[in-house]
Amino acid sequence: MYNNIGSHYFFSNDSIKLDLEDIKAIKSLKSIRVESSYIDNVMLWENSTNNICLILNVYARLCEIPESFIKKHKIKPYHISLIRRMYFDYDNQDTYLNFKRPYGNSNVIGDIAEEYLNYKNIDINLKYDEDDDLIDKWYEDNEINLVNIHNRVMSIFDLMLKELMIESTEYLSRQTHCDLNNWQPTELGKSEIMKINRKAKLKRIIK
Repeated sequence: MYNNIGSHYFFSNDSIKLDLEDIKAIKSLKSIRVESSYIDNVMLWENSTNNICLILNVYARLCEIPESFIKKHKIKPYHISLIRRMYFDYDNQDTYLNFKRPYGNSNVIGDIAEEYLNYKNIDINLKYDEDDDLIDKWYEDNEINLVNIHNRVMSIFDLMLKELMIESTEYLSRQTHCDLNNWQPTELGKSEIMKINRKAKLKRIIK
């Protein structure tokens, strides 16, 4: 068991080591949606482990998303940007997308809007001037769309867990612990993932 829970692990360690059996188990996990007071709902995996929670954080931050997957599922750049910002935590046998700060801040709609507005190249003042009535009006007019983006991001992440594989079982921090996206896979870790991929390929050939 890891000493740190969920996303906090990244802030206090300079290496990550994932268990092969836990990585395999990810493929059969099913998330449910639970209510959050900060946005309509978030993802939750019941009867999970802290180890699984760490793997979910690695998938969100570090899993390569190939162009074929993007085209197949009609994924937009802002979907990927939000996935890279996801925080998963663990408590009482449940792993969950952080209820208060799923994308890093308690203003969840604001985080979603930030990535969407960047993609649409809409005036930066609209994104950041929170004292201006203009942004409140824009949020109000676009709230349904922004919540739908959040729901779509969660669905895409479910598909990533099912269809994609992370690059390594082991990562080292490139620099400071505060950058959750900045980890380097080790050669040993990559070779372990290659073994999983080879076994999966052989099973498909035999079938």
